[in-house]
Amino acid sequence: MVQGSVTRHQGVMSERESIEAFIEGAKKAASCAREMAKEYSDPEWEDTAKMLDGMRVNGVQLSGMRGMSRLETLMAANMKTGAGIIQ
Repeated sequence: MVQGSVTRHQGVMSERESIEAFIEGAKKAASCAREMAKEYSDPEWEDTAKMLDGMRVNGVQLSGMRGMSRLETLMAANMKTGAGIIQ
């Protein structure tokens, strides 16, 4: 639990609330970047909006993932190093 909340004044922000705040913040930031792109005819703002949308999508995917078990972690590490031996 994170102390404090951006949108709620209950003192503690749950994991779900943190995820929702991240997603909503990324949506708002991307929207603002698109508005800036239109206002100033600047393609860099449109690129920024695309980047923020990508961060939002990756954040949603990350929030739905589960952690690897110890065995899965060892197997992945062995595959990367080429050791092939699980201890």
